[in-house]
Amino acid sequence: MVAQDTNMATPENVGRMFALIHGTEQVWRQAELGTILQRQLDANLVADLSQGDPIMFLHVAELVAAVQLCSPTLRSLLLHPHPPEGLLELAKQLLKSLRQETGGLFAAEVATVLYYAVITVARVRLNARISALSDHALSAGCYWGLAQSWIDPTIRQILQSGISQSAVS
Repeated sequence: MVAQDTNMATPENVGRMFALIHGTEQVWRQAELGTILQRQLDANLVADLSQGDPIMFLHVAELVAAVQLCSPTLRSLLLHPHPPEGLLELAKQLLKSLRQETGGLFAAEVATVLYYAVITVARVRLNARISALSDHALSAGCYWGLAQSWIDPTIRQILQSGISQSAVS
């Protein structure tokens, strides 16, 4: 049994394990990111934004009910013509924390694309700034997102609208 374990300890495997522990290697494969994005877009928004806090759950549920989303998902929030700024702010905060999460429990690339999408929706549809990002930084983030092969048409359209808005500003 020990011999089998040591056979796994190749320099490549040890290097990969070290990189994973120290956050220097991409945890998710490119082919997986599109699936992760779809699942996050279609996950229950109330559960995600409340993060297990029962008081926050009630608050988020009230916000979602008030706007009458066709379904309580991030996708519905992003597609809404006038999404509540408070929900976008909560989503931005969650995604910002997920971007910085280490350990690979959530794909930082997906969190980053969604982070830029949420901020873009606030700026384009509500003319609201829910982030301290400059127009240039947001535009750069949108360009980065558009370069990802795994983003879906909904996110692509949102990011393109952010670039168009920046060009006008």
